[in-house]
Amino acid sequence: MDFVKTQLVVQSIYHFAQQLDQVTPKIEDGVLTIRVVGEFSAGKTRVIREILKDKIPEPFLPISSQEAQTKLQLEISYGEQDQLFLIEKPEDMDEAKILEELKEFPTREQVSLYDPETHRLRLLIQEPLFILSQGDGYYEGDHPTKMFLIDTPGWNSGDDDLAEQDARKFLVGEHNLAIVYVCHANRLDGELNQAHLNNFLEALGEAQLQFVEKKSHLQVIITHCQSDSQQRLINRMQQRIETAWQDLGFQTDDLLLKINAFDFAEMSEKELIQFRQNFWSDLLKPLNHEKFEFNTSYSQQILNWQQDWDIRSYLLQHFDVTAKIENLIPNFCIDGQFIQNMNMTRLKGLSKAEIQQRLTERWFKQLNIQNAEELSLFHQFVNLPEHHPLSVWWNEYWLVELKKIYQPIQDFIVTMQSSIQQVDENVVDLQVYLKQQLDAIYITFSLQHPQIASFQLLLKTVKNNMQHLALDQFIATLLKLSILQSRYCDHYQHQSLAHHPVQIDDGSTWLDTKTGLMWAKISMGQIWQNNQCMGQASLMNWQQAQQAAQNVTLAGFNNWRLPTLDELKTLILESEGYTCSEQTLSQPQENVWGRYWSSTSDLENEEFAWSVNFNKGQSLMSRKDNAKSYVRLVRHH
Repeated sequence: MDFVKTQLVVQSIYHFAQQLDQVTPKIEDGVLTIRVVGEFSAGKTRVIREILKDKIPEPFLPISSQEAQTKLQLEISYGEQDQLFLIEKPEDMDEAKILEELKEFPTREQVSLYDPETHRLRLLIQEPLFILSQGDGYYEGDHPTKMFLIDTPGWNSGDDDLAEQDARKFLVGEHNLAIVYVCHANRLDGELNQAHLNNFLEALGEAQLQFVEKKSHLQVIITHCQSDSQQRLINRMQQRIETAWQDLGFQTDDLLLKINAFDFAEMSEKELIQFRQNFWSDLLKPLNHEKFEFNTSYSQQILNWQQDWDIRSYLLQHFDVTAKIENLIPNFCIDGQFIQNMNMTRLKGLSKAEIQQRLTERWFKQLNIQNAEELSLFHQFVNLPEHHPLSVWWNEYWLVELKKIYQPIQDFIVTMQSSIQQVDENVVDLQVYLKQQLDAIYITFSLQHPQIASFQLLLKTVKNNMQHLALDQFIATLLKLSILQSRYCDHYQHQSLAHHPVQIDDGSTWLDTKTGLMWAKISMGQIWQNNQCMGQASLMNWQQAQQAAQNVTLAGFNNWRLPTLDELKTLILESEGYTCSEQTLSQPQENVWGRYWSSTSDLENEEFAWSVNFNKGQSLMSRKDNAKSYVRLVRHH
């Protein structure tokens, strides 16, 4: 047994899973910063090297020497690959404009022409610590964002205008996680260093609301400090900062202070590892930082989808179209008339253009619409782009199933519009003319196939029971339902092909026990309802009859066909009528036995086919494309 549709759906879901496995979440630039500040040659570059040990490629390592090297601010963050750029970015909140990708860290002379107030260096490295998995809290949503570690030019270098400015200008950012203040143990008591520290603390205190915890977060690292002096210098620095803080009028509780002293040259590898772990742990503690996982669950990936990937907005449009169709169909044909109570007598004396306008207005009124735009169904059937994880499922399953529902309706609308355009004063009977043009198409959707009905049921389930679900639950449920629907279609198809259908005993068929043929009691165009035939049969040419027969499900069977000439003759009486009892097979019209198509073509001319005239009890040939006859379907029992 071939599960063709099920295989298609399963393969599309497999493609969906593969896409999710390959997706790297889009990580936007955030605004949260950690600034590293301090005096020239205090060891800021060494601190950055140590906290990012082995993460920065050798060519991109910030230059460290006894000469002033850092002219531009260096911002470091996460990147999918290691890259170094020269960027234009005056403020932290500004979007970075990339000017040049650099192959190695530039010397001071190489960037001397760039204004340090508007230009920076940006170093992207593969360090996930810079990714805040739930965002930085400054924008709506919880999408992952990057934070930045910013190395600022050191003061007291002799020729750095930026570093010598007021600390409010660049030492404190607009949104801060922490400030890392680096100072050299031998210059802790320097007069210039002390002046800059006081200015820096004043800026820090004024910006306390710009920190994550609404308190100024300061980490002090004293470098080149031998182990026997470390605690003494830590105590001295703490007393100095706390005293200055209070003298500036700030509350002690508004300062989160952490001071460490090191001599990196004396530290073992184990001690350096511990230093890095403690550094990041202390910095990230206010964020309740969760390690960013690149291979996040499917559920989390779906919840992090960009807004235009959410297919629910498209589905709402499909629901609207379905509701529109449900309202239109009952008005397509009322009491057997495609434009109710309209005839050529009412159009007498009008020009062709006036006739067409009058018919169009009357048809629109019958459909309860204002204009032709309301009849456009397919403009909302948008394919998903190839990079969307659901693109294959959507484009090859969902839209295909939708069009099976909507295409016959759209064909009917187009044919009606075309038929109206052809009406002129030469049409004798308007209703007969419209019936000839529209019957065959109208039948294709009035006798709906169970497989199409199963997809309609899926649509109603989604609309009525799933709209409250979160996106991840919605997608999972929708995919499961699509598998169930496809399995039903495959099972139904297999059952039909195997000729073991489930018969529905609704009285709509008659079994001729002499021939073993099962006949439809109704003709094409009629409906079996409440155990009786409703409506009048449709006249159609031979090609239309063949096509219409392929789309019929009656009494649970969908393998109906046109009878052969010999099969049709088994119903003929010598004079008129049918061989069975009078109530067994319904007449196409009241008191009319009718002429019916067979599937048998003329042996000498393929443009002709045989039909049987039950009004006269005789068979005859007619052109397949021009002649109109009724259709009664048959199947082998």
